Amino acid sequence: MLSSEPVLLVGLPRSGSTLLNAIVNQCPDTYCLNDLYILQLIDEQGSWDRFANDEQAEAVRLHLRGKIERQSGVGLPERIEWTARMTPEQLERALSVIDGPSIRRGHWAEMIDDVISAAAKACGKSTWGWNTPQDYLHKERVLKEWPKAKFIFNLRDPKSMLRSYKFYPHDTERARYHPAAQSFAWRKAARAYEVMAEEMPEQTLLLRYDDIVRQPSVEIARLNTFAGTSVDEGLELESLGRNTSYGSGEKKPKGSVEPFELWLSDQVLFRERKALGFDATRHPFSFRGVGVTAGNSLKFLSRYGTLIASDPNIRRRVGRMLGGAS
Repeated sequence: MLSSEPVLLVGLPRSGSTLLNAIVNQCPDTYCLNDLYILQLIDEQGSWDRFANDEQAEAVRLHLRGKIERQSGVGLPERIEWTARMTPEQLERALSVIDGPSIRRGHWAEMIDDVISAAAKACGKSTWGWNTPQDYLHKERVLKEWPKAKFIFNLRDPKSMLRSYKFYPHDTERARYHPAAQSFAWRKAARAYEVMAEEMPEQTLLLRYDDIVRQPSVEIARLNTFAGTSVDEGLELESLGRNTSYGSGEKKPKGSVEPFELWLSDQVLFRERKALGFDATRHPFSFRGVGVTAGNSLKFLSRYGTLIASDPNIRRRVGRMLGGAS
């Protein structure tokens, strides 16, 4: 039997999910792991039914353990990415359970439940969850194990999302940028939200990153009402720190998205952007940016063509993004 119904933060990368995760962790009774990506490991193993062997189970346990230990912040500087903080004593208490015989090793959901529950309990918290943007693609598997799990979609205005990808400070990540590809992913998440909000409105919420930054008290109140959290509505977001999506100064993305890129994005997601309450302005066609887009297309195809050809796990993920959720 599973002991808890988790809260999942989903949506898209480069959209403020780390900030939202940090906000959730300000609740005295909620423990939320950032960038967990545990379902991706299970998908790669093919262990959705049961672990095939102890090596698979141990890989999942160690992945969870590593996330918990690092995000505890013990011996590390405070960072917005690591807000599931613990005292050294709490971490020691959690790891003694996680490394012990009580952790079930037969099924992925049992292990996730046991391990994260142990971490939450060590902090004196009774509810828990995690942030992995793409996990809405696994909603059926999650709901099979935790029927009352709640999904919080975190989406950002597409123009800002594209700019964040385009001017990401690390070159290897910039190769992921293409206005059509990111717009398709945004539309995929938006449509998933629309379906889930229709099918299970009490378990689905949309929080727009732009609203969180502009009117945090209002959005925190919506979060509290939906998830049963008790985050202080007067929370100062600046107190949480910054990262490459949220913050100011030298880490804020520089430059702009070209008119052609914005027009191309509109061809993919305009209906969803308008329906979800984002800027409804249509961008006219322009030749400005055609050359830039052609160059980015070559980089994007080179990166993903190589990955798709060489990595079956990447092929599986791309296929899931192009097709339906599990």
